[in-house]
Amino acid sequence: MPTGEGWLWSAYLQIPVDFAQAVLFAGIVSLVAPLLGGKGSLAGQFSLYTLAFAPPTVVLMLGTLLCPVSLAGTVLFWVLFLGVSLWVIASVCLAVSVEQEWGMRTAVPVAFCALAPSVALALTYIR
Repeated sequence: MPTGEGWLWSAYLQIPVDFAQAVLFAGIVSLVAPLLGGKGSLAGQFSLYTLAFAPPTVVLMLGTLLCPVSLAGTVLFWVLFLGVSLWVIASVCLAVSVEQEWGMRTAVPVAFCALAPSVALALTYIR
């Protein structure tokens, strides 16, 4: 890949990686849910996970396409990173709680356990 075009390749790979993350997350939650009395489905968990990630993904992809200059280390970067991270964590925990009909005491640990491998998958293509 030519130097300076890494941001463009990341944008192209974003959608397939996000899809794989959603499948992995929903699969893990759906495997654990019956053990803890969850009532949700794989399809429902997948749908809510993708809705939780859609807004920050669109914001980040537009930022990448419109401003390919690296913002790493700037205050703007850290504000965006923190905002997106908090949105995703809160949305994913809420998605698990709603779909599985659990309280937050059960949903949050399960969401974090399923989110960890999902994020690890994303880190395989980020440089």
